[in-house]
Order: sequence, then C-alpha cells, then structure tokens
Amino acid sequence: MFNSRTEYAIMKNIAFLNQAISPISIDIINAFQRQGMSVTLYTGSPQVVQTGLHPDVRVIQRIAYRPTSTLQRLWTWSAFSMSTFCALAWTKRPYEIFAVTNPPFNVFTALALHKLLRVKFHLLLFDIYPDAAVQYKYFRKGSFLDRTWSSLNKICFANATNIFTISERMCQTVRRYTASDTAISVVHNWADNSAIYPIPKKDNPFLAEHGISQKKTVLYSGNFGKTHDLGSIVEAARLLRHRDDVHFLLIGDGEQKEHILSLVKQYALCNMTILPYVDRDTFRFSVASGDVTIVTLDAQAASVSTPSKTYCAMAAGSAIVAVAAGSSELADLVLKHDMGVVVPPGNAKQLALELEQLLDNAPRLATLSSNARDASHEYTPVNAEIYSNAVAGNVSSANCLPVVPPCQV
Repeated sequence: MFNSRTEYAIMKNIAFLNQAISPISIDIINAFQRQGMSVTLYTGSPQVVQTGLHPDVRVIQRIAYRPTSTLQRLWTWSAFSMSTFCALAWTKRPYEIFAVTNPPFNVFTALALHKLLRVKFHLLLFDIYPDAAVQYKYFRKGSFLDRTWSSLNKICFANATNIFTISERMCQTVRRYTASDTAISVVHNWADNSAIYPIPKKDNPFLAEHGISQKKTVLYSGNFGKTHDLGSIVEAARLLRHRDDVHFLLIGDGEQKEHILSLVKQYALCNMTILPYVDRDTFRFSVASGDVTIVTLDAQAASVSTPSKTYCAMAAGSAIVAVAAGSSELADLVLKHDMGVVVPPGNAKQLALELEQLLDNAPRLATLSSNARDASHEYTPVNAEIYSNAVAGNVSSANCLPVVPPCQV
C-alpha cells in the first residue's frame, strides 16, 4: 500500500489527448514522465515520436487534424474524439485524462468518461469554445449550439480536477463558466530557448537556400487559417515591393493558402516567398530567419486565444509586429517587454509603414530583438513542471503557480 503522494504519483496512468501535437505538449508529457507517471498519448500527429517525446511514452495514432476547410476540420475533430472515447471506454482503469482543447471536443470526451466511469480529468484550455466559434461567426450567440455548449462547459469545468489556461484574459473568459471559488491556473506558453536562438544571417543555411541572406526579412510562420489576417501581410508586401532590400517569407498551410498564392501571382510579387511547413531539423533556422516576425490575432480572438508562435519568435530574438487588437493578451505581451509594435487587424497601410520604419532603424530593431530574446527566459520549458506537479498531486491547483497566481475576478 502506498502512503505518500509521491508514491501515489508514480502509479498514475495518464491518457493525454491532443490531436495536433506541439513542442509545448511534448514538454508537458515529458514532465509527466519525469514525475514517474505512465503516459499514453492519443494523437493524430504523424511521426510524433520524432519530436523529442520520451521513449517510454506510448503513442496511439488516431485520425490527423485537417485544417483545409471547415468541413474537414469538423470531421477530423469529431472522428478523433469519438475514436478516442471508444478506446478509453475499453481501457483498463485506473487512469486519468489530461485533455488539451485540440480538438475542443476533447473536453466532452473527458466529461463523458468521468460521468460513465468516474475517471478523473484535467483540462488545458488553449482555446475557449463556444466563445471562439461565436466570435468567428460559425454560429450565433444565444443559438441552440451556443447555449448547449455553454451548459456542457459549466458541467465539465465543475467536474475537472484541474483547469489550466494560458493567459489572464482567457482565464476571465473561462470564469464565465465556473463558480467563483473554482481554481483556474494560468500557465503561460513557452519556447525552448536553448534549442531556438538568434542565428546571424550569414550563418543561417535556410536563408542561403532561398537566396535571401542579404535581405531584410519579414517572417510569418504558422497556420494560414481563414481567421488570420494574411491579406494585410500580402497587401503590405505589395505596398513595399519597390524595396529591393525587403523580402517577405510566409511559411505554413491552411484554408487561405490557395487564395494567398493567387494574390501573389496577381500582384506579381517578387518580394514574397511562400513555403510549406518545415521539418524539425530546419525549424530552428526558419524561425530565426526574420528580422521582424509578424504574429496575427483577430480582434474577435483577443480573449479566447493566444498564438504560441510568439514565444518561438521571442526565443529567436526577432522583433515582433503583432497584428492584433490593442486589448489582446498578445498586445499586452509585446508592449510589456518592449519587443515590437502593435498594428490593428485589417490595416495594411499602417502595417507596411511600421515594418518599413522598423527595418530602416537598425538601433531600434536591435533593441527590440534583444528585448525579445531576454523576455524569452521568462517563458521556458520549466513551466511544464507546473502541470506535472499539479497532476501528480504534489501541489494543489490553487497553489501550483509560483509566479502567476490562479485567476481572480
């Protein structure tokens, strides 16, 4: 019989639900493993074992996430959630669930297994639904779907052992669904700044491969989803196409990709290169290729999402242009650390002006870049231990954050 919390933690089996795995998820899973927990990862990410996952983690592949259209997204979300529920319903207990909101239906998988089989669960809310769906006009506020989803959230959050989210503004959104005394822990995202760091242009093979080592580079790297203001980036490139020394580099995939490619062709933009996602070995070079990195966040997403790519740009020592509302967590982060500027979404002219002013002011650009790198030391993989400590039971959710306290209204 085990009498201590540590001994109990060693015996824990964790089912980690995350369809599209990320480096942050890998860090959390590895932190669980270091705590002595046994982790099974349910994911749709192919070749996930190549991303630095601890070799003792069991990986069960399910359907991959497909963001190319709303229908594909809903289908892959639903298929992943249903298959995971069926698998876990037949899995020998005891185990606990750690559900990441990718897909957002994971929270319902966890709730159903809790109600049916009394399985304990923990939630990490990277995005908050139905708020995000309402903001992006997938359905109306007050509609049947909105009311039903909101009601289920209240039940789900009331039954969760731990609730984590990634920013103070998102925490306030979650608070709409919880009792006033429910502990909600805010754990900011991070990047591994020992693996991602500034690389001089002359030493960056990624820039050399694409023939832009001598250019001032504006980088966007990430999802080409329809809610991202990529049109303003293309329009800014059009406004700056007279600048032979400036090059725009867009890396990623998603619903807007074909449209962006057509605009580049229509405008005959020789100052813009569009590339697919790069592999793990290339990523540290690609993320360090921007003198300036653009991070986009729609005004509608100010309180329901925070782009994790921001922290990679910080680690790479890139100045950041946040295309976001001034009231967003992203804007707060950029201005707090004086590592860039904020431009409202949909204002390509201002975006072009800010980019040009930054790129032509070498001392200011160097200061912003240095500030970004310095700030990255506050957002490192050490944060993953906050999750593992709370789930292991070494500390309570209400006290698990040494720097950022649980969210208060």
